[in-house]
Amino acid sequence: MPLRQRFETLLLYDPNHSPATANVWIAHPSPSEEQALGKLVVVSSLENTDRINLDVINLIQEELRGGYYRAVDAKPEHAFEQALNQTNRRLHRVITDGVADWVERANILVAAVWRETLVISSVGTIHAFLLRRSLKQGGAVYQMHDLIGSETSAPNPVRLFSHTISGRLQVEDQLLICTSSLLDYFSVEKLRRTLLEGNPSTAVHQWEATLLGVEQRASFAAVVVQALAAESQFVASPSRPVAQATLTQSAPQVSMEHLIAKEQATERLLSPSIWPAFRDLIIQLSQGVSRLVRRLVLRKPPRRIVPTGVARAAWPAAGGAASWSRLTRIIGRGANQLWAVWRALRSRRTSLPAGPPPVTIAPILRRQRRFSLNALVNWFQRLNRPRQWLLAASVILLFILALSMIQKTKPTGTARLTVNVSDNLADHLSKARAALLYGGEAAAQEHLTAAQALADRLPNRRAKDKAARQSTLAAINELVTQLAHRTVLPNPTVVAQLATVTPLNQPQQLYLAGSRLVAIDPDQSIVTAVTLGKNIPAAVIPNALDTGRPTTGTVTGTATLTFATDRRGFVELDVGKETWKPLDSAWPTAGPRVQSLASYQGRLYALDTAASDLVRFSRSVNTLGTGISWLKEKIELGSARALAVDGSLYVLMPNGVVNAFANGRPAVFALNAIDPPLTDATRLWTDVNSKNIYLVDPSRKRIVVFTKTGKLIDQYESAAWEELRDVAVSEKTKTAYVLSGTTISSFPLLH
Repeated sequence: MPLRQRFETLLLYDPNHSPATANVWIAHPSPSEEQALGKLVVVSSLENTDRINLDVINLIQEELRGGYYRAVDAKPEHAFEQALNQTNRRLHRVITDGVADWVERANILVAAVWRETLVISSVGTIHAFLLRRSLKQGGAVYQMHDLIGSETSAPNPVRLFSHTISGRLQVEDQLLICTSSLLDYFSVEKLRRTLLEGNPSTAVHQWEATLLGVEQRASFAAVVVQALAAESQFVASPSRPVAQATLTQSAPQVSMEHLIAKEQATERLLSPSIWPAFRDLIIQLSQGVSRLVRRLVLRKPPRRIVPTGVARAAWPAAGGAASWSRLTRIIGRGANQLWAVWRALRSRRTSLPAGPPPVTIAPILRRQRRFSLNALVNWFQRLNRPRQWLLAASVILLFILALSMIQKTKPTGTARLTVNVSDNLADHLSKARAALLYGGEAAAQEHLTAAQALADRLPNRRAKDKAARQSTLAAINELVTQLAHRTVLPNPTVVAQLATVTPLNQPQQLYLAGSRLVAIDPDQSIVTAVTLGKNIPAAVIPNALDTGRPTTGTVTGTATLTFATDRRGFVELDVGKETWKPLDSAWPTAGPRVQSLASYQGRLYALDTAASDLVRFSRSVNTLGTGISWLKEKIELGSARALAVDGSLYVLMPNGVVNAFANGRPAVFALNAIDPPLTDATRLWTDVNSKNIYLVDPSRKRIVVFTKTGKLIDQYESAAWEELRDVAVSEKTKTAYVLSGTTISSFPLLH
């Protein structure tokens, strides 16, 4: 018989006191999705309160929901396994990126419930009990069955959710999923009896009332699923009060109704309004005038106020009809009190001290053309003493009212606006951090742009406001730097100072051959070698052969370099033996201009900017033979700057553009845009064993690293690279060597 389910949840989690991050999540699919695959349930507890725990929990919930309800297979068991595999892959990427501290502390259970089908997968220590009715000789007995057991194994970072448990529910079954902390306060038998004594709502209410009565040093999360017959009418249980401990802003998943209600309440709280201040001042003014007149004019003792225990009704929202109605009533009561005072003064005129005959202000007002300040002063002096006191007190109170209105309304509105901007800005920064953590750079950029716009609206007058603004801008700049993948190197390690070898040396290119770095100065024909790992000074490798001046080169072996010369030939340098050897060759065109060389599997590739061509030479013992044009279509390469090869050929063009070629034709390849953009890259490095492409950007003193799909990996910057010229990389040792002026320095690769 098809079943339907009834869910009740328990969540007590206070991030300020609880030692673990707990959460309960029940998916809210569309009616068609629920009809086809039912509902997903996740109960989680991570054994500390790090902010990253909430991000991990939210990631698991989102991946499960997306994988489950978008599965190709319509069977719940298969869709659940597909969702688990998707979630495992996503979590594995997060773990390999270094976010792995939460794995050993994870206690998570995920379940899919569809009609009578139940599928469960868990990691860590978490419990699932099935309360089922069974028939025995003594009659019907309800037993609690432990579906998971108490034995747990260490989580596997490669496949976190590694197993599933599936089964069938029956009518009147109750499934209890809970964290182990619940069993510290209730035995399994106590939980069973509570579920049997009433419905799940009553049971959860009793557990909650008991747990709220103890000191909150733990977090509790539980879900009760009751299986009901499909035709039975579901009667909603009376709403029960929600514990304050469960309504924390740190919970990654709450109901939509709660979010909407909280948002509306926040807007009402933060919306600037003068009505509460106006109300309080009118009430204080009315009470003050009443007490003053009662004591000084009517000569009566102060009125005793007896508390009634009934709270005053809240002031209605600003701008509504109720606001005007209440304001009218307050003003009316004040006018009635003033009228009563006036009548009392009139009735007691004979008992007041004798004085000049009373003069009213009405005649003065009727003679507006003759009205003057002296007339008003004379009119005030002709009043008797009590009336003068009353008028002076009224004027003072009106002045206080006006001053208080100015002081209360304007700063309050500004403060509330500042709070609203600050909250929105903090929300954007939090979302940007989460997006960067999980690789969502596009979303992070959107939130950072919004945060920067809000930062311009922050106050910047008082010292406190300036400090808060600077702190916020520093947080934004930190995220901008992280999004731009910028790594600042204050002091790269100096490997060698080539100026000490010969003062005329001005090296332009750097090569790594085995354990030696080789720098060449094409203008002076000076080749300098530095031995790594040994305290041996740099030395010049002289060339006694008449081979011409080397212009550019490439690494062709473990300890060999091949250079093109200004005589349209090639020469080979054995770095270990420090010997030179000429290589025979012939160019397919006259007057080549070799801009760059690259080597791959015994073949030498030359970038000939004069012919706008890529020329390939095949190496034999002492010759390179005759070069042939490798390109199969005409490409403009006259302004190209550098060449690298790993099977495909990469050519660096002006403005930081890198073109890729495969089988003699252009390939689809482009570097992602970066900030700041590449405008003057001069050198390019990669090889067949490297996963990345390295560009030298002297104008911004940086080495920029991209993957071979064009994604930005990192930007290494250093103020010490005043004359940045070339880079050589050893990804095996995670080290890059930089030639800047006559200095060779190194830094560790962080990617």
